[in-house]
This record gives sequence, structure tokens and C-alpha cells, in this order.
Amino acid sequence: RKEKEKEEKEKEEKEDKEDKREEGKQGQRKGQRISKRGGRKRGRSTTEEEQPGRQKRAKGEDMPPSSEGLQQSPGEWQATSRSSRKRTAISSQRGTSPSVCSSSGRTIKAKARDHEKIYLSSNVKELKLEPQIRQLNGVIVETVQEASVVVMDKIRRTESLLLALALGLPVVSPGYVEESTRLNRWLNPREYLVKDKAGEKKFCFNLEKSFDAANGQKVFHACQFFFQMPRKKADKEIFKTLKELVVCAGGECLPSMPSSSPPPNFYLIGNKGDVKPTSVPKGTTHYHEPEFVKSAIMSQTIKESVGKVSLSASSR
Repeated sequence: RKEKEKEEKEKEEKEDKEDKREEGKQGQRKGQRISKRGGRKRGRSTTEEEQPGRQKRAKGEDMPPSSEGLQQSPGEWQATSRSSRKRTAISSQRGTSPSVCSSSGRTIKAKARDHEKIYLSSNVKELKLEPQIRQLNGVIVETVQEASVVVMDKIRRTESLLLALALGLPVVSPGYVEESTRLNRWLNPREYLVKDKAGEKKFCFNLEKSFDAANGQKVFHACQFFFQMPRKKADKEIFKTLKELVVCAGGECLPSMPSSSPPPNFYLIGNKGDVKPTSVPKGTTHYHEPEFVKSAIMSQTIKESVGKVSLSASSR
């Protein structure tokens, strides 16, 4: 019995020793794990101090887009992924500016092109369209020659309308600016041409047809003009404007009267009674008053009967 008791005690002591060893090993493992965790926390704190951007993202603040997958060009962000390229191409076809989403989910809008230069007629300026035009990065110009679009409320045969038709510029209603602002992109101006049936009837033309014709061959293409300056000082400024209209419509203004027989496409423009028949070269058949130039530009067709003056009548 004593031997058995000794053997049992020895076994218990061995088991106790083994248990203690295992407990020691487990304690070492736990210490290693704790030390590793502490090192990670220290590493995070150092990187957060070095990179304050991560702290801001953790707080939910907006951050600028990262440079990964993006190429920065002057004033805009352009995505380089395939899907973003497609979006950029589609938006450029529609006339809108592409947009890119940052890592924080905020949409960053690319800078729009200044592809619309707007001339506002005097009757439209009171509508105060300037803020809407600038919202789409449009530019308000002082002359029709600088413009890409002319805005009018209705048809009046003013110098600005004649210049716009001579240059083939779209003459649109204020709704063009308002609707473009609502959709946040410049629309097709041809869809917003001024609709004024009474004005078109008064001046015997159709604005849509004239606009389409002016964007083809110019109405005074290959035509030569000589303007007999009027005797009245008040009419001299009008004739200067007529010369400018002829040039914008594709014609050529001669500095002097032709000495020999003029070509068939030569037009003499002057007030009735201001041209002496003796000073006109033989073969001149086209002698017209200023109304001829205005009517041709409005309708984009040359009507020989408009404002025609016979040389015999001018001498009276």
C-alpha cells in the first residue's frame, strides 16, 4: 500500500509540474500577443501623426480625390478608367462637363468650356440674364461680330439682327439661356430661334430658313458693290453700316466706280438722285437703293426688283 501511495504521489507531482509548464507557456504566448498589439497601436499612432489625412477621413470630412486612377490637368480632373472615359466622352458629346467621384463620395465637377459668347440686344438686357450666362461659364460680348449666339425677344430689323443673319449666327429667344441654365448645359441654339410670325410677315422672310441658308453659301458670294456716298451727313453712317453688312455676307466693296463695263454681278448702291448717269460705266444694270441690301440679307436671297432705280429716273 505504501508503494502504491508513493507512486500515486509521484504521478500527481508530475501532473502538477506539467500543468505549471503549460500555464507558463500560455502566459508567455499571451504576453507576446499583447506586446504585438501594443506595437501595432504605436505604429498606427505614428502613421496618423505623419498622415493627418486618415484622421480626417475617420471623422467623415471631405477629402480631395487621390491621384490613383486620375490625371490632373489645369483646372480639371479627368478619370483614366474605362468607365470614366466613356462618361467623359458621352458628356462632351452632350455639351456637359464630366464629373468624377472622390474617395469620400463627393462629386467634383470639371471646369466647363467657355464655348458660348452671348450678345444681348438692348430689349433683353432688362431681363438680367447675365448671372445665368456666367453660371454656365458663358461670356457676354459687346458686339455681334464677337458673338456665337444673339439673344432677342422678338424680330426687329436692327443692325444687330442684320449682322447676325449676314454672319450666319443663331438669333434665339431668352428661353435658350433659361432652359440651358435649368439643365446645366448649353443646348442646341437652333431649337430656340425667335418665333415671331408677325415680324416675319412684316419683313417678308422666315428666320429658320434664312439661318440655314446663311450657314451655307453667303448671299453676296462673288458679288461686287460700289456705294455712292449720300449727300446728307445723316445717311453717311447708314452707308458705312451697309458696307459692313455686305462684307459679312460675302460681298466685296470696291473703293471706286469701275471705269470699264462692270461684271454681271456688280451692284451700284445709292440714294435716288445721288448718282449721275454720266459717271456710271456702260452696261451697269444693277442700280439699287439701300433697301436692296437689307432685304437680301433678311431673306438670304437676291431680289432684283427690290429698291431698283433706273438711271434715267435718277437724273431727274
